[in-house]
Amino acid sequence: MAATAWLVPALGVAADPPVAVTITGGSDASGQQYRWVVTNDDPSPIVTVEFPHFRASLFSVPDGWTRECTGLVGVGVKVERGVCTARAGVGQGGIVRGHSAAFEMQISAKGAQRRAGAVGIQFADGRKASILGVELPHPESSGDKLIPLVGLGAVVLIWIVLQALRNRKRQGGGVNGD
Repeated sequence: MAATAWLVPALGVAADPPVAVTITGGSDASGQQYRWVVTNDDPSPIVTVEFPHFRASLFSVPDGWTRECTGLVGVGVKVERGVCTARAGVGQGGIVRGHSAAFEMQISAKGAQRRAGAVGIQFADGRKASILGVELPHPESSGDKLIPLVGLGAVVLIWIVLQALRNRKRQGGGVNGD
């Protein structure tokens, strides 16, 4: 599934003149591999990109970029939200106007849901912004966890009602007390 988002200034930061950054991509069909392509249409190069995540285990950045992640999945590590940050390396110009760069993330098989979120961007001139509407891995909501339980409860309830109706018929009472 591909998603495109346009630059929205971060709170308290004016975008004058308006600038555009496009992020396409998201997860594959398995929901475990994410790939985004960040395209810069702003005169100032993009030097930092921040991808919030839940249950990431790997994060890949373009050659010449550095990466830093919080909340990565590991044995004995508390499962929590995190952020993977990619920074243009020293002497590397970042993503200049009219160019793109790809970023990839691998997600643990259990517990993450695909939803739209915001990716942080920082330009070489110091401006920061958030790109809204990008498909990212999020934790399951309480409702997501309850849906299977509600479904199971409904099946059990239907089974109990059918058994009661069957017992009434066997006893000769019928449904209407016949």
